[in-house]
Amino acid sequence: MLMIVMVVICLVVVSGVLKLSLKHKEAAYLRQGQQLEEQIRQEQARSEELDDLEEYMASDQYVEEVAMEKLGLAYPNDILLKTK
Repeated sequence: MLMIVMVVICLVVVSGVLKLSLKHKEAAYLRQGQQLEEQIRQEQARSEELDDLEEYMASDQYVEEVAMEKLGLAYPNDILLKTK
């Protein structure tokens, strides 16, 4: 009878330790899930920014700005001033 009680006590202790271990793992997985969700939100925002940039770079306004700033081109009626 004493042996049965000791075996039951051991099983209760082992199951308690395993339960605590699972609780810690669950908390770690929840934190990791929250971090991944935040990372997903950040990447979605970055993707939207890149989409906006791609749309802007396909516009005539961007082409004009690059032509003026990088290539030094101007419209025929623009007045150009040179500095010394």
